[in-house]
Amino acid sequence: MPTAKAMAAATLLDSCIYVIGGSTSATGVTNSVYAYNVYTDTWSTKASMSYARAELAVATVGGKIYAIGGYDGSWAVATVEEYNPATNTWSTKTSMPTERSQFSWAVVGGKIYAVGGWIGSYTTLEVYDPATDTWTTKASEPFGRIEYGGGAALGGKFYYMGGKDYWNSVAYDTMTIYNPATDSWSTGTSMPHNRYGGAVTVWRGNIYYLGGTDGGTWVPTYENNNYFNPTSGWNSGTHLIYGRSNAAAVTANDHIYLIGGLDSDSNPIVWNHEYVDSEEISYGPGNSVITIDHSHTTSETTTGGDKNPSAVNNISLNGSINIFPNPCQGAFTIKIASDYNETATIQIVDIFGKNLQTAIIPTNTTTGMQLNAPVGIYTIIGITAHGKSINKLVIE
Repeated sequence: MPTAKAMAAATLLDSCIYVIGGSTSATGVTNSVYAYNVYTDTWSTKASMSYARAELAVATVGGKIYAIGGYDGSWAVATVEEYNPATNTWSTKTSMPTERSQFSWAVVGGKIYAVGGWIGSYTTLEVYDPATDTWTTKASEPFGRIEYGGGAALGGKFYYMGGKDYWNSVAYDTMTIYNPATDSWSTGTSMPHNRYGGAVTVWRGNIYYLGGTDGGTWVPTYENNNYFNPTSGWNSGTHLIYGRSNAAAVTANDHIYLIGGLDSDSNPIVWNHEYVDSEEISYGPGNSVITIDHSHTTSETTTGGDKNPSAVNNISLNGSINIFPNPCQGAFTIKIASDYNETATIQIVDIFGKNLQTAIIPTNTTTGMQLNAPVGIYTIIGITAHGKSINKLVIE
């Protein structure tokens, strides 16, 4: 990401993840908007919001983005702005009835649901309909949480989880579920840990709650990746390499992207994090080598700043695929690093899973390859008798 941000919000529109607003320092808020293209692995700067805000909600409905509420540096606001990607412009819409920041939201049935947060009524549920530019108030949430709960839509319902009681600095594990069809709330399965400030997204029918904290400070004490399935309940996923709170999470192109947030020193960060199945790809703009180690389940890289938790560029890791250059224009070299000198089957597939090319190469040897394919992102799978590695190839 071009600038370190925390307490920003993010949403997917077409092929880009828009990261909107947030804080660039301990007290400062920003109106900046960055767009990340998931197919070309590039960032661009878009028109700024009219009002600088952190701790806001953003959502995509009907091909436009809505930025709602937030903290303007002195107080919670009710401001609503609409972004039109065709004209790269923002316009002001009907304000939310309640001024609030640090709240939870989700899109269900083309409407944006907002609940909790600071500073209004903590149980008030308000719903915005972009088609009519109107707000309505629905059944109150029964539990009440002031700060940094997580919200997600799944199966036509709004799931609201975690959060914090500001007055007592207590984190919650509570989950409540709103059903728009009956305008009613029910109690769901509690989270495995009391948490707030985590990033929430839905991937493959599960709600993922990533990172966050459990205490009265900003320090992200949890590297946990927990996910909820309506049938099986809460499950434990792969731990994050570095704990963070107040990040933004978006699902795109069958990946989870975890963007920005606060690090263990309470500083805004610029890291991108991405999951593919049970393995994770490490990459960032400007990196010449993209690496994934199949003997580990996670990897992470910076896209700026002074921290580099992976430092894997130009290093062959055991069980990994190394590609150079990456991005490329179709010609590249590939090396499967392994403890075993054996043959590996290489498969290159597109975003739809179609196999474009297959090759047999020796491990621990650099081999030249050529992929005649359009600009985009492709997946390289390396299979040996001792394991499988997956990596990303970018053609520009």
